[in-house]
Amino acid sequence: MTPDLRGSGPTRYWALENLVGTILAHSLLVLLIVMLPEGGGRAAVGVLYLVAAPALSVYLPLRGKDILSAVIVAAATAVVVNAVVAELMIATGTWSITGGVVAIAVISVIVAVVGYVSAAVRPRPSPIGSAHPDATGGP
Repeated sequence: MTPDLRGSGPTRYWALENLVGTILAHSLLVLLIVMLPEGGGRAAVGVLYLVAAPALSVYLPLRGKDILSAVIVAAATAVVVNAVVAELMIATGTWSITGGVVAIAVISVIVAVVGYVSAAVRPRPSPIGSAHPDATGGP
C-alpha cells in the first residue's frame, strides 16, 4: 500500500530530492569507510559517519525552515540517536562496533524515509509569500 501523497508535483520532487541526497551521502561515507586502510583515518571517518548520518537524515527534510533551528535539531538528534543505540546495545550485551554502525545506518534511513513522506504530504511554502494569490488560493 502506497502512502497518499497529496502534495503538489514540485513538493514531491523536492522531498524525493532530499531522500536521494540523504541516501547518497550515507553511501559515500560508507564507501569511504570501506576504502580507507585500517588505522586512524578509518576510525575518524567512522566517527564522522556516526555523527553525520542521523544529522543529515533530520536536516535535509528541514531545509527551507530556519537554518539555525534545523542545525540545532539535527545535531541534537545525532547525539540522542547515538546515545540511545549505545545504551541499548550495552544493556542487552550485544555491543559491537559493526552492530552500532549498522543500527545507526538503519535508523537514519528510516528517519530519512519518514522525512520524505512527511515532506511530500505537506505543502511547500510559497517563495513569494503568503500574500500571493497562488499561496492563498485567491484571485
